[in-house]
Amino acid sequence: MILDDDQALLVMNASKQVPPFITKSRKESKELFALIEGDDFDDELIERIEFVEGSQKAEARKKYSRDITPFYEKLLRPVDNVYSATGFSKNYNIDDEDKKTELMSKISRIRSGKSLQEWLRTNWMPLYHTDPNGVVFMEYERLPQERCWPTYKNITHIRNYKSRGQMVEWILFEPVKIKIIGGEVELWRLVDDTMDRTYKLEGDKFILLDKFNGSTVTFPHPFGQTPALINSDIEKLKGVHRLSPVYKIVDLSKEYARDQSVKTIYKAQNGFPQEWKYEDQCMTCQGAGKLNGKDCEDCDGHGYHKGKDVTDIKIIATPTGDDIALNPFSGFVTPPLDIWGQYDNELKLQEDTAHETHWGTVLGAKASGLKTATEIVLNIQPMTDRLNIYSDVAEMMEEQLTEWTYNFINPNRPDKEERISSINYGRNYIINPPGVILKQYEDAKIAGDNNVILDRLLNEYYTAKHSNDPAFLRVTLLKSSVEPYTHLSYEQVFTIFGREETQKKVMFEDWWTTLIGKDLSKTAEVLRNEFDIWFKDQIKPIEPEEGGDE
Repeated sequence: MILDDDQALLVMNASKQVPPFITKSRKESKELFALIEGDDFDDELIERIEFVEGSQKAEARKKYSRDITPFYEKLLRPVDNVYSATGFSKNYNIDDEDKKTELMSKISRIRSGKSLQEWLRTNWMPLYHTDPNGVVFMEYERLPQERCWPTYKNITHIRNYKSRGQMVEWILFEPVKIKIIGGEVELWRLVDDTMDRTYKLEGDKFILLDKFNGSTVTFPHPFGQTPALINSDIEKLKGVHRLSPVYKIVDLSKEYARDQSVKTIYKAQNGFPQEWKYEDQCMTCQGAGKLNGKDCEDCDGHGYHKGKDVTDIKIIATPTGDDIALNPFSGFVTPPLDIWGQYDNELKLQEDTAHETHWGTVLGAKASGLKTATEIVLNIQPMTDRLNIYSDVAEMMEEQLTEWTYNFINPNRPDKEERISSINYGRNYIINPPGVILKQYEDAKIAGDNNVILDRLLNEYYTAKHSNDPAFLRVTLLKSSVEPYTHLSYEQVFTIFGREETQKKVMFEDWWTTLIGKDLSKTAEVLRNEFDIWFKDQIKPIEPEEGGDE
């Protein structure tokens, strides 16, 4: 949206008071940062349980409680699949090779030595969960060198914006106060599709500034659109602010935080077995506690031998007369461990419930008990569907920031809304570790599952095992798609297809070792045809020489 001067002033005046949706978004973000990152955890989340605990116990629980970042770390670990899945593609429809090269150079080191994708993975993705209404905003400068870079603007630093999907029509930042000679000045920054404006507030009036402290502060920017993307794509029904992907389990995680804090206090109060013993009469004062009118130095006036810190031991009077004596004469009183165990069970139940609520499956949270590959694939599907949603928004973020980067390096581009990039993240997610996938694959072969399932499990196994070596992984996947009867043993091939097909499977490895580097760039279909030709040449019958025996 392009604001004229009058419209810009209307936006400024309407935003003198923080809009309700911004206030609500700030409160929600503060709570999410406390839950997911542990920021100000005890102040934000640990409150006295009214009518249940006293103020002293509540204060102790607040002091010794720990945050629940491990809860969210485990819950959100599968999100890493968005950036590690195979099958991605990135295309840039740019005819000018010099501009294309410049674009690739910029997005490969967009910020802090990181590529654009890596910056989004380490910076934006966590903020997608903790600050859904904050924005990623493109900043730039022409001097001392031309460069642009993405920045994160916390919702507390934003006064107002008008959303258009995940993009915005305009954005107004929280005013900043700058000290100057004789006082201070309050500056407001407003950005729309074409202009970056700075105003000074004097009394009740906004005055547009051209320069401030020698720098130009109102100028046309090169991005073609308001260069801000809201962190979250999840819109609240009947509302204007955005939601975190974990919004459905926030209340559950707050309960988890409280229950964990209660368990912590229980452990502190009851976690130490209490020792007890019969009193052991002090031999110096003969149990009187006094010696020459003063407290006995050996027992400090107790009348019995201390031995250890008396605050650690319950001393019981020695039985006399008809008193029933306990045997043995010392021991320990242990706390009721069943309560402790129930706390553990409750916390684990809450973890499993949160995982199943967010991912639609217990897979990854606990042993699923599934027996067949088909069951496993079906159980993975809800998590795959959720990861696809994550990938969709991650693709959109990278694609739009790429478009703005290209607009920056090509400011005279006639149509800045014409798309030049196509970003497609891989969707071959590896949810289980290699050992688990291999066991699933072996079980599926024994069960006689079809090749579609077997192919998928084998590819997942190779991908999980060689994820840190993409070049070797590509060759391995290519080889598995060329090899004949991949999922059958030699004996099975001989029984089903006969001697020649068994030879073909046996001799495949010999042929594969003859390939050179350029062969590995060919498609699986081409390689299969070349192998068939090679094999037929190896087994063709030898023609008898002329004049020889027939």
